[in-house]
Amino acid sequence: MPAAREPRRDPWTIWCLRALLVSMMLWTAQALADTDTVVRSRMPDGTTAYGDGPQAGAVSTQQLEIESHPADPAAAARAVREVELARQRMAAQIAQHEAQGEALDARLCVALEQLQQARTRRTQGQDIREGDRQGRRLTPEYRNRLAGLDEQVRSAEDEVARLRRQRAALGH
Repeated sequence: MPAAREPRRDPWTIWCLRALLVSMMLWTAQALADTDTVVRSRMPDGTTAYGDGPQAGAVSTQQLEIESHPADPAAAARAVREVELARQRMAAQIAQHEAQGEALDARLCVALEQLQQARTRRTQGQDIREGDRQGRRLTPEYRNRLAGLDEQVRSAEDEVARLRRQRAALGH
């Protein structure tokens, strides 16, 4: 059994966490904004900055109009609940994604062990035993035994390759 490992943060998980962070920051910025206009500035390195005025050194700027709403405690509470529900859904999706990755890792370990066993059986099965020869020629039984052992190795290799593709598709 493999040793316990730190949970990995694959690209999908990192993207989800960033998206959640950005949406919460935008929601907070909108809730706290005193002005009706926000300026979006595109910086030379490709990043985008938002503020009350153009950023120094910006390549381009654009004014964005934002609707002002009077403070409504009930609406603010609903928005906070919606953000929390979205966070919980995203956390559940991340946990499910990580559980799928861990299950694939466990299945891959088993498949790799089975592949090693199949290769060992093939190596041992190649030994010529009594009755494997008719004169100087090898018997059909010997050839069939080798073909069967080769097929077991191919099957185990295919399973390992399939699990590795699934693992890569998950971003692990």
